[in-house]
Amino acid sequence: MIAYINGEFVDGPKASIALGDLGLLRGYGGFECLRTYHGKLFLFQEHLRRLQNSLEKLLIPLQLDADLLEKVTYELISLNNLEEAFVKIIVTGGLSADHITPSTPNVIVMAYPPYPFPKNYYETGIRAITFSTYKRDFPNIKSLHYASAVIGMQKAREQGANEALYQNPDGTILEGTLSNFFAFIGDHLVTPNQGILQGITRQTVLKIAEKEFPIQYRSPHLEELEGQEAFVTSVSKKILPINAIDNTPLRCVGKYTAHLMALFDKEIEKSVACSACCSAAKTV
Repeated sequence: MIAYINGEFVDGPKASIALGDLGLLRGYGGFECLRTYHGKLFLFQEHLRRLQNSLEKLLIPLQLDADLLEKVTYELISLNNLEEAFVKIIVTGGLSADHITPSTPNVIVMAYPPYPFPKNYYETGIRAITFSTYKRDFPNIKSLHYASAVIGMQKAREQGANEALYQNPDGTILEGTLSNFFAFIGDHLVTPNQGILQGITRQTVLKIAEKEFPIQYRSPHLEELEGQEAFVTSVSKKILPINAIDNTPLRCVGKYTAHLMALFDKEIEKSVACSACCSAAKTV
C-alpha cells in the first residue's frame, strides 16, 4: 500500500512517523474515514469540515487545504490500483520533545480496499450489545483516542455480536462504538443528539428522513425498543439494521428502515452523478 505522509507518497512498508509523535504516545490527533462510490469520493467536503472542526477543538494549529487533499486522495487511489476505496485522513499532534507538548502536525492519508459487510446483515440484521462501563472522552471530536471503542468491540465479539452500544447509567442508548444509533418507536424516528459524534452518514440520513418521518432527538431507553425497529449508520455500514440488543428482540428489517435504506442508496447515486457533472464542468 502506498500512503501519503507530509507531502510525500511513500511505500507502505517504509512509511513511518517518529516514536515521539503524540498520536502514538497519547492518542492525540484527529482523523476522518470516507469512501468512494463508482470511483467518486462521497461527501468529501463534509468530512473535511468535520476534521477541521476536530482539529480546532483539539487545539492542533493546521488549516486544511481541501483542494490539495482531494487531489492527493484521488492520486492515492490510482497509485494503489483501487476501483473503490476507503480513505483515512489522519492528523497527529506531531513529534513532542517532552511527550506532552504538541508540535508540527503530521498529515497522513491512506487508501485501501473497501471491506463490505455480508449481504445477509442487511437482510436479517445484526445483533448488538450494550455496555456502560466505559464512555467516550470528547464524543463530539473524532479523535485517535479509541480505547473504549476497542474494548467495546472486543466485548461484542465475545458475545457473538457485531456492535456495542454505549449506554448511559439510566439505561438510555447513545451511539455505537463505530456508528450512530437510530430507532423507530411507533412511526417516530428517534436518535440521540447529545453526547455523541455527529456522524456524516447520520446527517445524511436525517436530511432524507426529515421529509418522511417525524423525528425525536433523544436517547431512547432499551425498554422502549422491544419489537421496534433500530439501525446503526456509518461510512462503512451505511444503514445497517439491528435484530436484537442484548436479549431484547427487534423487528428486522422493518418497513420504515427498509424505506430509508432505499432512499439512502438513491442519495448515493445522486451524489455520484453530481460529482461526475462537476468534474466534467471543471475540464471544459
